[in-house]
Amino acid sequence: PAAALAVALLGTACGGDGASDVPDVASFEVTQRDLRVTISEKAALKAKNQILIRPQIPGQAKILSIIDEGSQVKEGDVLAELDATDLQKEIEDLRNRIIQLSGDVTAAESELSIQLSQNEADIEDAQRKLRFAKVELERYLQGEFVQEKTKRETRVQEAKSTRERAERKYEQMPALLEEGFVTTEQVEEERINLVKAKSDLELAELDLSTYLKYTAPKDTAQKEADVRNAELEVDRTVQRCAAREAQKRAGLDRQRSELDNVRARLEEQTAVLANMVIRAPGPGIVIYGNASRPWDDREIAVGENVFAKQAFLTLPNLAEMQAVLAVHEADIARVAVGQPCFVRVETARGQSLEGAVSRVALVPQSQDRRWGDGVKRFEVEVSLDGDLSALELKPGLTAHVEILVEQLKGVLAVPAQAVFAERGKYWVFLQGAAGFKRREVKIKPGNTQFVVITEGLAAGDRVALYNPERAADSGGGALPGAGGGASEGDNGKP
Repeated sequence: PAAALAVALLGTACGGDGASDVPDVASFEVTQRDLRVTISEKAALKAKNQILIRPQIPGQAKILSIIDEGSQVKEGDVLAELDATDLQKEIEDLRNRIIQLSGDVTAAESELSIQLSQNEADIEDAQRKLRFAKVELERYLQGEFVQEKTKRETRVQEAKSTRERAERKYEQMPALLEEGFVTTEQVEEERINLVKAKSDLELAELDLSTYLKYTAPKDTAQKEADVRNAELEVDRTVQRCAAREAQKRAGLDRQRSELDNVRARLEEQTAVLANMVIRAPGPGIVIYGNASRPWDDREIAVGENVFAKQAFLTLPNLAEMQAVLAVHEADIARVAVGQPCFVRVETARGQSLEGAVSRVALVPQSQDRRWGDGVKRFEVEVSLDGDLSALELKPGLTAHVEILVEQLKGVLAVPAQAVFAERGKYWVFLQGAAGFKRREVKIKPGNTQFVVITEGLAAGDRVALYNPERAADSGGGALPGAGGGASEGDNGKP
């Protein structure tokens, strides 16, 4: 025990066994004892279960108000309010834009409806003109052509008949003139009538020939061309109508798409606006910042900015706590889940808490970010046992953790400062009748205060707690401090 060790040290320093030839040197009596081998590290407390509050917003926003740190809250309580001035203006602009776009969509729908009606009328008109062209061709071929041809053929027949009558009558004129029935003037008149009849026949035949050879084919070709042009116009009209309809539909789709996008944006920003008032998702005590990252020193206060997904508040469940520590790579192999631990927190009124290792990290922490000394450290979590509600523990508090690695029973042990290394060997100064003399020993690791002696000493031997040769060389004899004493639990009791 530490008290017995202190008494032994003081008694030895004041004269030891009373022999006058033994210098006053602080010494320690070698005994068999139980040692508790531990790994000690500083740690930070952390709630085993906690809710990280992250603003569900894009970008960043300024804090307008925030609840006091340490406040006890229940589900639904307001934790913070973020500045939504720009967001509210954007929402108002979006609503006005929706009104405008709704009007544009209605206008585009009307224009499409008008275009569809116009397309229907244009196609019907083109088809009607095609029908008319076909009827006109049929009317010409079966009516006008036949009629005009028959009319000209009839005129030819009439002209032939007139010529024949004029020829017969003119042939009778000489005989009638001899007999005195007609005059010379009448004979000349009949001759002129014959010439005229022949001329009329030639003109009638020429008119029929010209009609059949030129006029009728030209009119037929024109009527057929009108039909072909009308057919092409129907196709062109259908294509023009389809293009105009597609253009109107594209404009309508564009307006509808823009309206849908603005509505979606409004819905999204309205949800963001609701998230500008941050409420507690469950009960807990308010801790500023991310309790899992106590080194994150970003200020949380009114007027400061918070960012999307930044854990700027923590609601820990203080009923279950754990200590998180970083264990040096040289010691991590000796740490295992389930090992008992002893935790001391300054605010726990000097009470030592018990716990156990609950997790050992498989990979080291980022040394450059956390420590910067080039040494790898592994994160270890220690769950605390018992009822913690009365201890007022909070995340982020500093704790001192001892992980019980091994219990050594009935070993010979001396304080660590009693053993000296020189040229690869270990030595102690053993007290004898003539004073202290060097004695080589063999050791194995004990704990932070005691070294286990495997060879060179026996129970009851007394060894110096410092090197008396160096003290003599410096004219000393002064006693070292009592910092090498054993801690509570060195007798093996946790």
